[in-house]
Amino acid sequence: MKDTTTIKYLDSSTVVEKGNEHIILIQELKKESAKDWKESPWIVSLLIPILVASFVAWFAYKLNKKKNKLEIDKLREETSNLRRTFQPIVIGTLQSIQDKIITSKIEALKLLVQIRNSFTHHEQQYCEGDPITPDYDEYLALLFYNFSSLEYDEYSKFHDSYSYLFPDKVFNVLENLNEKLSNLNETKKSFDSMGDPDLEPGRKDRKDIEEIINLFKEAILAIRKDCHLDTSFIHDFIEENKK
Repeated sequence: MKDTTTIKYLDSSTVVEKGNEHIILIQELKKESAKDWKESPWIVSLLIPILVASFVAWFAYKLNKKKNKLEIDKLREETSNLRRTFQPIVIGTLQSIQDKIITSKIEALKLLVQIRNSFTHHEQQYCEGDPITPDYDEYLALLFYNFSSLEYDEYSKFHDSYSYLFPDKVFNVLENLNEKLSNLNETKKSFDSMGDPDLEPGRKDRKDIEEIINLFKEAILAIRKDCHLDTSFIHDFIEENKK
């Protein structure tokens, strides 16, 4: 007997016809694996440009970083050269200025000491012919009694003539001293105008005298330091570093 079996292949099944019988074989489609997905052409075409672009960016960053470092090093070297060039000029200029005004600064120091001594001087006090030494509070009161406008005028002339020669650190002390003496001058004028011989200076008046004495001391030390008259630090340094 003649075999009438025929086989038909469809997308998802196979049909086998044998005589009047139809046998359908269902074939499961193979799912696309993750590996096949990853290796698909469009993924490869996208990944390669990204990698290339990343490499180019990294290379450009390294190149620019090296270039910037070279430029910074060059600027630092040029700055260092400028410092080495101008440092002797600056030092020489400062030294020349100092040499020209040092004599005036020494004169200012001497005059300031004289003004301070005049301000702190008081006449010797006696009790029944015996000299007495006032205590500190009485001493401040005596200086207040003895202060006059002439003393303020003397310092004011000194301030106008010499204070500008000094750096700000010294000038500020001299300026503060000038202000304190000016205030004391006005206070003393008001005190004297009362005409009461039994009137005594108050606690604030004595405190002002004390502050002025301290400012005189501070100003004198500041000028001595500015003129490099205190060289003890050099001797101390030599002693400490002797072998």
